[in-house]
Amino acid sequence: MFIRRDRKSSRKGEQRVYISLAHNVRERLPDGSTRPKPITFARLGREEDLDADLVIQMRDALDRYLRKRFGDAVADEHAIREAADDLAPAARGLQVLASRAYGMRIVVEHVWKSLGLDRALSAIATEHAVQFPFERVVFAMVLNRLVDPASKRACNEWVRNEAWLPEAADVDVQHFYRALDLMDAHTDAILDAVGRAAREACPDDELATLLIDTTTSYFESEFDDVERRQILEEWEAFWDGRGAEPAAPPPQVVNDPPLRMRGHSKDRRPREPQIKIGLVTTARGQMADLQLTAGNESDQRMTLELLRAAQRRLEGHRLVAVMDSGMGGGPNLKAIDELEPKVHRVSAVPLRQSKAAEQHLLSRPGRWAKHPYREGFVIREVLLDAEQSPSGRPERWIATRNEAEARRQRRVLDRELERIRAGLAEDDRVDGHGRPVCKLLANPKRRKFLRRTRDGQRWVLDTDRVRLERRRAGVHVLRSTLVDEPIETTLRAYDAQYGIEAEFRTLKSPLKLRPMHHRAGRRIRGHVLMCGLALMVARELERRSGMSLDDVRRAVGRVRAVQIQQGRTRYWQREEWDAEAERVLDALGVKPGPRSWGAERVQA
Repeated sequence: MFIRRDRKSSRKGEQRVYISLAHNVRERLPDGSTRPKPITFARLGREEDLDADLVIQMRDALDRYLRKRFGDAVADEHAIREAADDLAPAARGLQVLASRAYGMRIVVEHVWKSLGLDRALSAIATEHAVQFPFERVVFAMVLNRLVDPASKRACNEWVRNEAWLPEAADVDVQHFYRALDLMDAHTDAILDAVGRAAREACPDDELATLLIDTTTSYFESEFDDVERRQILEEWEAFWDGRGAEPAAPPPQVVNDPPLRMRGHSKDRRPREPQIKIGLVTTARGQMADLQLTAGNESDQRMTLELLRAAQRRLEGHRLVAVMDSGMGGGPNLKAIDELEPKVHRVSAVPLRQSKAAEQHLLSRPGRWAKHPYREGFVIREVLLDAEQSPSGRPERWIATRNEAEARRQRRVLDRELERIRAGLAEDDRVDGHGRPVCKLLANPKRRKFLRRTRDGQRWVLDTDRVRLERRRAGVHVLRSTLVDEPIETTLRAYDAQYGIEAEFRTLKSPLKLRPMHHRAGRRIRGHVLMCGLALMVARELERRSGMSLDDVRRAVGRVRAVQIQQGRTRYWQREEWDAEAERVLDALGVKPGPRSWGAERVQA
């Protein structure tokens, strides 16, 4: 049923509109198809002759008839439907304009500000009158590393379209690269803020133990920086030899001094150029310093640089440097002992290169003592005075043996000895060049157990070497200058060293430090520093919440902020925190915040 308006022209050409009450029916045509056909129920006359009172009287008459004929229920339903139709044009429309990730931004920003990183970056921006929101851009990159790591260009799109960061919505991709440049130029100021945060977050006893280690990170590049410089020089020499104006060279970024260099790769990527990253953390994983050098730099030299930086940033604290055997070589330990103020150290000893460990620990008769806190381990210790110690400084040397690992290594040794004896039984002549002996000598693991007889004619099993290997099975040796501390202090300090390996795994995998496509040194250093800040925030987030980063992300990452427009009012409203998310907020000391905010009037 509908109101039909028919327009007709009079003989004088006047346009008139006639009103009627009509209804459509389907009319079947001769070919079988159908078409709508209006049926007029009542003609109400010309539109200009109708007034509101007449229409209301007609409606009331029909309403009274409905009540009399069908009862009050039908009439009431009709009145409600008619009232809704009258109000529909005036009702305000509800529109959902955007939905953004909100939960992680709130908890990460709380930790970010509590560490003082916002103040440090804002001070840099103020000092240099930066014309873009430098601190917010760096925060956006750190947040992106913790939520969904991506390239700088993809991070720019993420900020614009996915994350709730209205204060950085107008930044462009160029600002992300300019932020990396500023971070590189002010690395010391940023790392000073990192040191202050470590001092404030850690008690003195935890801050005393510093874990030091290095890792490498490779680049998606065919040439290192030295090779790129050679290519550029050859290109220029080629055009000079022709006496012509040189054409544009292939795109080259040559860092001076070289940064991307080949070296010993800890990523098992020996063919790719790499950089070396040094990290200093406390025993519980709080980052204290971060350094970056060329990929062919030695670990030992980098250890000294890290310690000197840690001394500057943690001035007034008694420091104990904990490192593995690769960073604790003899010349390096001597240089560490010469640092002022004095630094205590705990380092592993390369067992097969240490005569002192063999002399003072493994060759001593007697039983091994039970490990103070590890089941299945035994220990042996010796205190060396300055005259006995290889470093000229009083030291405690500790050997720990994992009994299960010792049994496994001895089983492997027994199998190797069986193969050696079988080969010697076939041919043990020195000058015979028999195939069995040649196979034994070609295998380095088996050759070390062979020696010549005194007459030099035969190969025999070196029983002294076999006894030495049996003594070394499952043994790990430490040396420490903490001679006045209980032995457990040294053992627990070195056990904490395994935590820094977890830091590197987090840096490379969840935070996606690698692979890197940056070329300029300033961008590389800025990128590594930004990932280091993300690692620092992640560890502090985990420490305060008592949950892993993945669990925090699952708990609060589901909460989104939605932009709503109702009529001419536009505002943001968040989803509700569930019980698990509220537990995270309580642990971090973060308030739930308002349910809606940012209301504004918009043009119709």
